[in-house]
Amino acid sequence: VAAPKVELSFTGSNSFKANGSGKNGTIYSECKLAIKGHGSANIDGGQNLSGICSTESMSIKNATLNIASAAKQGISCDRKVTVNGGATININSKGDGIHCNKFLYNGYNTTDGKSTITINSLYNTGCADGIDTDDYIIINGGDLFITALSEYKYALKVRKVINLKSDTYLHLTRIVGLLHYEPES
Repeated sequence: VAAPKVELSFTGSNSFKANGSGKNGTIYSECKLAIKGHGSANIDGGQNLSGICSTESMSIKNATLNIASAAKQGISCDRKVTVNGGATININSKGDGIHCNKFLYNGYNTTDGKSTITINSLYNTGCADGIDTDDYIIINGGDLFITALSEYKYALKVRKVINLKSDTYLHLTRIVGLLHYEPES
């Protein structure tokens, strides 16, 4: 039996803003979450929430997402985040830009075109990592612009494997270092 799945398909311009307090995200799913469409979404986590949060896997294709969170991660996912061709994701957060178990970025394909992810910290102190994964990061083309401004934070943080394809453009900015790799002991 396949796990339940929620699909959000954006057309035109859409806005989602946190209303009150909570512990998860402005957009929150306890099952697989697929975000797609040729529209855009402005997602504001406010002072208490992540922008998008899923306890299962998440995929993003073609949509333009502008995510802001003054409290937590831009995107938080307990499993794998997959970004496919045609997506544009802009994240400004105090927490990690993207925090997940596994991150797969298929940044370009001939049908949907190139994807771009831009991650910036809202603050130059106390900010977190750009992309932080517990397992792996695989990047297959596309563009990544990541800025982590805190002294002990990284643009890419991975605990097991990182794999970059040759047609990937990485623009990583940080005061001390760019990549943090914690091999298993």
